[in-house]
Amino acid sequence: LRSLLGERLLLLFRGQELTGDQQVSFLGRLGEVVDEGGDGLGYVFVSNAREDGVLAHGRALLYHSDNVFTADPLNVVALYAVAVHDAAAPTRFVDTAHALDLVAPELRAELEPVSALHLSGFTGGSTRYRDAETEPHHPRAVHPVIRHDERAGRPVLFVSHQQTDAILGWPPDRSEQTLQQLFALLYRDDNIYEHRWHDGDLLVWNNLVLQHGRPALADDAGERTLRRTALVDHRADTQRAWTIATLAAEAAERTAAPST
Repeated sequence: LRSLLGERLLLLFRGQELTGDQQVSFLGRLGEVVDEGGDGLGYVFVSNAREDGVLAHGRALLYHSDNVFTADPLNVVALYAVAVHDAAAPTRFVDTAHALDLVAPELRAELEPVSALHLSGFTGGSTRYRDAETEPHHPRAVHPVIRHDERAGRPVLFVSHQQTDAILGWPPDRSEQTLQQLFALLYRDDNIYEHRWHDGDLLVWNNLVLQHGRPALADDAGERTLRRTALVDHRADTQRAWTIATLAAEAAERTAAPST
């Protein structure tokens, strides 16, 4: 499975019947499970129907790799479809290694030595996080724009629409122009795989090579509950329970929203 995940980047297991503990036990064979919920369970819920679910508002989710705003992003992420209505939004993936192959040689040579700033505002991920607009205490990290992924054995284009603010050391206009050029390569139609969920799907992917996102959930789309487990190759004990910050931000947003 480790070898196959390195080669194929995304694995799909249809028709599974998994408890949360079974999901954690199986995925623990691919790395160390992160306690994202801060409760020791090893899984959290992405759901528009559960009180403890994140991303509940149903807005679109811009493309990103999870936790790139930290020094040690997640290596593997998995989602299990607990209850998904047929009309619920799909999850979409893009291949950053393939996108890097599309970068012109001259630009790639310029990008080889530089790094970019990434951050999170925990506001649902439907708009791009920008350094000037995000509170100073929110997490930030710097990573090379071109990064080698050991699991896949290839270099990847390590910038995303959601979390990348700027290429460091470049004039702001040049940085933004280049990022938009790179986003166009990443998110072109022929670099997107769209997964339409069925109950019992278990989807496992390389978080450092594939980015993911989703379109907005329609108001009448029905339940979309996915159980999530995240993995790192080592030192899972150093990871933070960012799901707690996300739930707090979403709760504050609901409280601040005007009543209708």
